[in-house]
Amino acid sequence: KLVVADCDWEMAKNLLERAENTIKTAQEMEQQNRPKAALEGLKRARQMAVKATRECQDQKQLALRHERLTREAHRLGELVSSNSGASNQIRELIEQAYDQLDLAREHIDKNQAEQAMVSLKAAQLALRQAQRYIDRR
Repeated sequence: KLVVADCDWEMAKNLLERAENTIKTAQEMEQQNRPKAALEGLKRARQMAVKATRECQDQKQLALRHERLTREAHRLGELVSSNSGASNQIRELIEQAYDQLDLAREHIDKNQAEQAMVSLKAAQLALRQAQRYIDRR
């Protein structure tokens, strides 16, 4: 619960809430002398809690990847801005990366993990291509 408590990922919070409700139901089953049903409920609650923890860890990983790529975009942007001979193509790639990073942040904020991953991957590809052009100079 501690891992999920600091998590803003709505899906994880919902899973944890469902797990808590499932535990209450399992306790009721135990009081009704239905140990198999209670045990099954506890197993389901555990699976939900594990999934909630995984969801929060995924969100944190997305945020960390976003931060890392943003730092890389800043680094390349500074490198290009100090080099008046840098091509427009390099500048456009860095701008594309920033656009994708903005989009990724929106997806992260809306709890849209898959869309965030796609945007982060697009930003990463644009930054790699920009770095290749820079390295060729």
